[in-house]
Amino acid sequence: MKGLTSLITFLYCLMTLNFSAQCEADHIVVLSNFEFSPSELTVAPGETVAFINIEGEHTLNGITNSVTDEPYNNPVDIFLEQTTGNVDGVCMGVVSFDTIGVFNFDCSVGFNAEAGMTLSITVDGFDLQELLFDMYSNQGQPVFESYYAFSIYCDSLLTQSGQWTLFVPNADAIDEILAAM
Repeated sequence: MKGLTSLITFLYCLMTLNFSAQCEADHIVVLSNFEFSPSELTVAPGETVAFINIEGEHTLNGITNSVTDEPYNNPVDIFLEQTTGNVDGVCMGVVSFDTIGVFNFDCSVGFNAEAGMTLSITVDGFDLQELLFDMYSNQGQPVFESYYAFSIYCDSLLTQSGQWTLFVPNADAIDEILAAM
């Protein structure tokens, strides 16, 4: 049984490498009979997702729910035209997700959506304040005083977008900074 699992894992990796060569992106979503794989994905702002059709006729519909006929109200409307997949994989397209939010999709061909062929992509952005708080509360890192100092003295910087390098001083350094202020 372990050999079969290893073989399946190897074949999946081989297929992923083949797909990646066709359709360069940070993440890959494979479309096959009645499913997106994975069906849920979280990406960072600016990351790309390649959509590879390996079997059947498929679209990537992020505009109107094919079952309810209600708009998805995604942060941005996205639609990739119908393609016919094959065993080598057909690159449907690459989408760059630059807007934070949750994107919902289905396949609007035939009864695929009714059969449950849906996809959710979350573009998850955070700011420095969230990062510092997460470091303090979730990871047990000794950053409480740094979090406090940043929150009090640099709050407007913590919520601005941009690339930041963050040095988290130890408790002694924070005590010295607070004494100097």
